[in-house]
This record gives sequence, structure tokens and C-alpha cells, in this order.
Amino acid sequence: MQQVIGPLDQALTHGGRQVVSTVYEELKAFIERVDQWTGPGEQVLAAPMADLAQLLTRERNDVETVRKGRADAILAFLKLRPAVRTVPDALGESVRVWRAGERSVVVQRILDEALGLFA
Repeated sequence: MQQVIGPLDQALTHGGRQVVSTVYEELKAFIERVDQWTGPGEQVLAAPMADLAQLLTRERNDVETVRKGRADAILAFLKLRPAVRTVPDALGESVRVWRAGERSVVVQRILDEALGLFA
């Protein structure tokens, strides 16, 4: 998984809307499957998942589709068992700041749900 972080970083940094949107969709799908692949108490993915969370803190003022994809990926990440993931403080702050300025009601709802998981 560590080998994938670099290319994902480049795709999110330099990719156009369609590329970035696809990256977020695929990240969400991957994150949702992690719970199925790992057993209870599995901590081997904690460090790579922390690196992945750092990618999710990236702020992009993009179209609603991309913002929704990012919000969905963050929500999927937060729903992982705590043993599998570590939530960096930067992710919580990023979501709070983003939610305060988000204009899409659909994205706001997803961010509200994500913020509820921080409590």
C-alpha cells in the first residue's frame, strides 16, 4: 500500500477533474473493502492508512462532483474500525474548515455525518 501513496499523491495534485474524481471514487471503494479484508484487531494497516488520510486532507476548490467524492472517501475512512486506521488531527480540522465554507447541501450532509464520527 505504501507504494501506491506516491502515485495517488501525483494524481490528486496534477490530475484534472475526471482523474481526481475517479481517484476519490476508487479510494472510497478501497477503504470500504479494507474492513472485509482485515480481521478484528488488525493493526498492520494503521501506518499506511494514516498516510492515506493525509491525502484526504488536501483541499481543492473543485466542482461539486469532486468535492462529493472526497467527502465520501473521508466518510468511508472514518467508518473503518479504529484498529485499522489512525485519524490525524489535520483530517478533523480539514473537515471542520471545509464544512464551514461548503456551498453544496449534498456535500454538507456528508461532511456533517463525518463530523459526527469525530465526536
